[in-house]
Amino acid sequence: MPRPDKKRDTGCPVAFALDTFGDRWSLLVIRDLLLKGRETYGDFLAGGEGIATNVLADRLKELEAAEIIKKMRDPENRKRFLYSLTDKGFDLAPVVLEMMRWSGKYDPGSILRDHVLERIEQDRETYLAELDARRRLKLDRFSGAGAEGIGGNGSRSSLAVSGGDSGGGPRNQEIQNMDLPQVPLPKEGLFITHFLTVADQTASRAFYEGILGGVVVASDDPTFVKLANSWIILNRGGGPTPDKPDVILEPPQDPTRVNSFLNLRVADIWACYDEWKAKGAKFLTEPLDNHGWETRCYMQDPDGYIIEVGEAHQKMVDFLTGAKG
Repeated sequence: MPRPDKKRDTGCPVAFALDTFGDRWSLLVIRDLLLKGRETYGDFLAGGEGIATNVLADRLKELEAAEIIKKMRDPENRKRFLYSLTDKGFDLAPVVLEMMRWSGKYDPGSILRDHVLERIEQDRETYLAELDARRRLKLDRFSGAGAEGIGGNGSRSSLAVSGGDSGGGPRNQEIQNMDLPQVPLPKEGLFITHFLTVADQTASRAFYEGILGGVVVASDDPTFVKLANSWIILNRGGGPTPDKPDVILEPPQDPTRVNSFLNLRVADIWACYDEWKAKGAKFLTEPLDNHGWETRCYMQDPDGYIIEVGEAHQKMVDFLTGAKG
């Protein structure tokens, strides 16, 4: 059944908003782009909401005409189109978060996690900044910008694959662009990936993509993020399975007790610290000297996982390369 013609001659701002994006399917498309990492027609169709193909096509066309979303050809597959929120569309992010908060409060069947609700209520500005950083990185990737920094995603980042003497000498062995595939599917040998059990894949994905500059190569259950010369796998917790019958996966319960963490070796720790802190990363301290071996600091991701960031001094470079003092 065709939708009735829209009338926007009342001057009412609420009526204008409802006319522009206020139906169920338009809001769910905006939600998917903002929070779920979906970016193709197929992604939206497979989202589990039961939208009909003709309705989805109509809503995408209307949102594009209203300049809420942008449609672009995939630079890696010219036959496929990708979608992203525009600046105008992202201005609706606080509206979506407030709808989530309201539903979490009044819907007894809400699946909104406490962790997400806490971020919306207590750390909303940082959460919005992470979501916007992820959106902008995606737009850079869609535009086919040249590779700079890590991952070839067109974004500028200070993260290097390996650290070293920041003086730029012959021992500063940075590997900025390793010839790695997008996904960890080795034809021989092995790749190392790091699995993290997370409470909220959207928040974690926003951190590893929006702050650290990773590239999401598969989203939701699990999420794979290509980060420099490795991959981060983000997945929800769960009980025992046949291949791990006595093991329960869950996010950290006490952020002050740690037995494993990521260690990012960088070329310029102060550049990383300034960049990531400006994007909303939470550091335990500023970078500090570690007995002349390195300058290092620690940050925490949305689930409380510790991440060490370190820049090697000449003492460590000599140790690792076997140089004699």
